[in-house]
Amino acid sequence: MRFAVLLVSVVFSSLIALHPVYAQTDKTADPNDYFVAELIGGSVGALGGGVAGGAVGALADILVCPALYPGKSLACDVFPGPGAGIGYIVGIPVGTVIGVYTVGSMNHAQGNLWLSSLGALVGESVGVGITVLLINLLGYTFGMIDGIDSSTAAIVSVSAAVAVLVVVPVVTALGAVIGYNVGATVEQPPPTPVSPQAESSCLECHGYIP
Repeated sequence: MRFAVLLVSVVFSSLIALHPVYAQTDKTADPNDYFVAELIGGSVGALGGGVAGGAVGALADILVCPALYPGKSLACDVFPGPGAGIGYIVGIPVGTVIGVYTVGSMNHAQGNLWLSSLGALVGESVGVGITVLLINLLGYTFGMIDGIDSSTAAIVSVSAAVAVLVVVPVVTALGAVIGYNVGATVEQPPPTPVSPQAESSCLECHGYIP
């Protein structure tokens, strides 16, 4: 958990540190210039939102399960309920849109939040589909070759964890970024005002003022 918090802090700090570079060097900035940064921010936001939603769902299960099934504390300890999974799925698109919007706003991009939300939902559906397909494919392949044993189950479990923690957030973020950039604009920085002293000095150096 501490590693996840540290990772989120480092990524967002890096994005914030890069913001002035974008703002100063891109005089005619385009929304697509920040696609990668928005994808990173959306992916981190998706993972953070999913973890937060899962934690809330798990806490709700712990509190609700004993009340719904009194006298079955062992069953509640083994499987308190689906709240963690539901919270993770719900939190991913929410965190993605927040992450994409945050990075876009840092770079003065004004995107489409409605299409970003729709893109996040579509992306999450695709990511979940890829995850299910991958798990089934791995289970079928290793099952056909070696049979189902502990090592096969471990490989499938690790692959499923990677897919859930990486593939689903990234694909969700991709959908959100694509939606966000439909019709997006970037607020161009105002021209830097020239002080009277600097203007006078410039005129003198060019010989316009005797």
